[in-house]
Amino acid sequence: MRGRFPLATLLAAVAVAGLVGSSPTAQGHPYHLQISNGILADPDAVDFDAWFAQSIVPASSFFVSRVSLFVNDTGVSDPLTVSIREDASGNPDVGDLATGSADGPGTPGWLDIDLTPYVELSANTTYWIVARSTASLGQGYDWWDSGSPFAYPDGHGADSSNGINWGSMGVDFSFRVYGFFQPTLSFSAVASSTGVQAGAFVTFTMDLNNTGAGSAEAIWVNVTLPAELAYVSDDAANVGGVRTGPSNFTFLNMDPGAYTFRLTAGAARGVANGTMVVTAVHFDGTDHNGLLATRATRNLVVTIWGPGAGPLAPIGWWVVLIAVVAGLGAAFFVLWRRRATEVTIDDVFVGDPGGVLLAHCSFRPAPHQDSDILVGMFQAVQDFVRDSFHTGTGEAMRSLEFGDRKVLIERGAQHFIAVVYRGRAQAALVRRVRRLSAEIDRKFGDVLKHWDGSVEAVEGITALISRVSGR
Repeated sequence: MRGRFPLATLLAAVAVAGLVGSSPTAQGHPYHLQISNGILADPDAVDFDAWFAQSIVPASSFFVSRVSLFVNDTGVSDPLTVSIREDASGNPDVGDLATGSADGPGTPGWLDIDLTPYVELSANTTYWIVARSTASLGQGYDWWDSGSPFAYPDGHGADSSNGINWGSMGVDFSFRVYGFFQPTLSFSAVASSTGVQAGAFVTFTMDLNNTGAGSAEAIWVNVTLPAELAYVSDDAANVGGVRTGPSNFTFLNMDPGAYTFRLTAGAARGVANGTMVVTAVHFDGTDHNGLLATRATRNLVVTIWGPGAGPLAPIGWWVVLIAVVAGLGAAFFVLWRRRATEVTIDDVFVGDPGGVLLAHCSFRPAPHQDSDILVGMFQAVQDFVRDSFHTGTGEAMRSLEFGDRKVLIERGAQHFIAVVYRGRAQAALVRRVRRLSAEIDRKFGDVLKHWDGSVEAVEGITALISRVSGR
């Protein structure tokens, strides 16, 4: 073997790559006009026994955040309450989806009422704006109608004395409805090559995809280069990115679409031939309003070759892989004693696609203390094998073996499971692991898709792991 594989160095690099720093805070706003009727005619008195409502039909789905009505306070200062309700056979339903209150002016004008919570209104579905006041007769509000049933063709007005029994009116009311669309983010990263000559260059390509209907207020990409690779250049500015650090990038107001940028790094000279290094690419994406929504980490393994050297022949890659497995085996042999039995499960690890530990359950008397590093190593080995032996068929590593211990690997939508066991992998064990993976997808799929690193959000996974043991 021409090169050497410094396992300890790679382990340390994976551990460092798993340390995620905090991202800046983005600030967006949810108040974008979606539906409106601005035709004004006559006032209608809203008080304790006079409720009024206006039906609306969104042309596309959005999250409602604010309703504005053309009103004036006719008595002493008091709040006007407005809510969004579902439709019940052509009238407002009895329950509120979202509600808010505001104290309006004594002169007619548009009054903004911010709603909570933000609820999604579905396209081509009827909803109702309902206005009410607890003030006595003549002391509430006037809500101005449009004097015609054709001002807003997709809806109509209604009135009620108690908010339960409604009657149709022959006019529409004036209104403005505000809201926003949410983005759907996904990220990926790849190296131009799994190997680079000392003194030469390697390029990392990052893909940012927004397949949702709304823009993301901000996306941050942090590329953590190892000491053996030095930043040379990038083209993030071509897609709106701003470099805010040595290799950190900020993208603001990312509309729906696909965005790609590249970062080029130079490999240091004087590095031992065959040294493998890890570049960690960490993505943080917000929703439309600037709240952190999507996180992902991709660990990219690159081998640095000395002058005149180069990638190993195909048989050489197997030697490198054997060295990786042997290194893992050595670590496990130090931590665990051999025990001979038919099928014994020692540990079950659950990690996210970036190699961050989500849950760990040990069935041994002396649990392993370095679970985070081992999960990162499992992911780094899988990434290395995928990048080095890619066939274009979507194949993935499913097992490792060292001595009498084996690792069964099962990948889910947003996680992977690594089961360390001894003995023969019976079909029952494989089925239990697959059932566990499916249950994690079902119960925690949405959480993991937008996981922000909160331990509390995924602590329930640990309770599911014990089922794998079959005890």
